[in-house]
Amino acid sequence: MSVRIPSQTDVIFKAAVINCFKVSHCSPESTSYAAGLRVGDLVIGVDGNEFENQQQMQLALMGGKPEKKLMIQRGSRIVDVTLKVLEAMRSGDTRMQPTTR
Repeated sequence: MSVRIPSQTDVIFKAAVINCFKVSHCSPESTSYAAGLRVGDLVIGVDGNEFENQQQMQLALMGGKPEKKLMIQRGSRIVDVTLKVLEAMRSGDTRMQPTTR
């Protein structure tokens, strides 16, 4: 692939900011599924606070109380799912990948 750029044009590349987790696996028998999490959901925040970057995401999920209220973007809707996140992740029944939205 080649791209032609006129000589008088500035080209600026901007890195995408990782600011959510995408649910890549959620077993129908899991506590995550029972709580309402689905494959393809985007976890965009915790306890009412949207993530701005990957560091915030990790701190919000790892710290504080074990049960978290996740802000989920599902298509054009925002839904809340209450879940013991670390327990769900450790079980292997639920997997999430960092991504951008």
